[in-house]
Parts: sequence; C-alpha cells; structure tokens
Amino acid sequence: MTLRFEKVAGGMTVTEGPVWDGKALLFADIGNCRIMRYDPQTNVLTVFKSATRHANGMRLDAEGRLYVCEGSGRAIARYDADGTLTVLADRFEGKRLNSPNDIALDSKGRIWFSDPRYGAAPVYGDNPGPLELDHESVFRLDPAPGGGYTIKRMTFDTTKPNG
Repeated sequence: MTLRFEKVAGGMTVTEGPVWDGKALLFADIGNCRIMRYDPQTNVLTVFKSATRHANGMRLDAEGRLYVCEGSGRAIARYDADGTLTVLADRFEGKRLNSPNDIALDSKGRIWFSDPRYGAAPVYGDNPGPLELDHESVFRLDPAPGGGYTIKRMTFDTTKPNG
C-alpha cells in the first residue's frame, strides 16, 4: 500500500489529540489555545473552540461530548454539544494537577489520563504555576453517585507518563 500525505493547513504550533466526530477531524493547536475542525468534504479548516487553556489529548463519548486535557488549565474538562464547559477534575488530594496530557474513556464510563509536568515547555507560552504534586502519574476518574467523579491515582512508578 502506498500512502500519500497532503498538507491541508498551516500556521499552527504543536498539534495533538486528533478525534474523528463522524464528519470532521478535531485536533488541538496547543500553543494557540484552540481546537480546530477540518472538514475533508469541503477542505475547510475552522476554529472549533478557542481559549482552551492549551488543550491537548481529546476523546469523544457516545453522546458526542468532547473530553479534553487542559495543560495550562491543569484540568480535565468536558465540552457538551451546546458548548457548555465543565471541569471534571483539577485537583488530587487538594493539590492542583500537573499538566494533563492524554486521555482515554473506557466502557464503564471511567476517564483515564496521564499527568506529566509539561508546563515549563515552550509550547505553553505561560507558566501554569508551581508544581504542587510530588509525582507524575496516570489517574482515573470514576463516575460518582449523584454526578461528578472521584479521582484515583493509578500509577506510582512513572516519570512523564505520555499517552
């Protein structure tokens, strides 16, 4: 099989977290704090969301809600279809997360994410503040009775978990 690559856009910094919504490709333009939407039928690239606090890893659930790791926001957030933003987690044991990076959703409604420390990297442009946690880990958000989530640390021996 021969692959052919075609550049469809430019002017972005680091791009990550691609997800397919059934019609178009969403991806994070991390340094410009926005989520882009590319429609391959029309070849049109638009800003899907702006001011994303350095969105990185993303996933869609079965209801079409977009879950996002916000690096400088130091949070896991969800965008509902109507555009409502809900922060699902930004702390563990009372301390701010490091720089949530990549995310996965499982069949039980749990949200898994890596939390390295990338805040000092040039891509962030602004420093998200001092490190509060003394570890870089993988976490899991479990749905809680009555709504919301509980957060659990899942790894104890990782350094800069990614993916």
